[in-house]
Amino acid sequence: MFYLYTVIFLSTLQLISIGYFFEKKIFKTNFEIKKIGIYGINSLFILGFISLLINFFFPIGKSLNTALLIVPIFFILFYIKIFLKKEIIISILLISSLSFITVCLSDIYNPDAGLYHLPYVRLLNDNQLIL
Repeated sequence: MFYLYTVIFLSTLQLISIGYFFEKKIFKTNFEIKKIGIYGINSLFILGFISLLINFFFPIGKSLNTALLIVPIFFILFYIKIFLKKEIIISILLISSLSFITVCLSDIYNPDAGLYHLPYVRLLNDNQLIL
């Protein structure tokens, strides 16, 4: 259980750092606690778009996925003063706790979804996209 919460917390922190970094560089805005959810949603779109573009040139494997997830750690270290503020830590803990409770309390298991999605995802990961 502790491992699951730690993974959810680090994932939330990474998503918020990616969203903040791109909003700071593209829109030149300062960090706002009110927009912490927007940073997370923006980072999902940004990561999806970057992954799609990379997949046109290289197959996406474990090493490339790991590299894409290590980059936010550098964002966090570079902007450590921003992410150590009390409001941000409380917000990330709250988001992580809600996600953790949602995962723990879900009792829905749909094995048919894996039969459709896993072969398709494996095909995308093993081969690059061709125009």
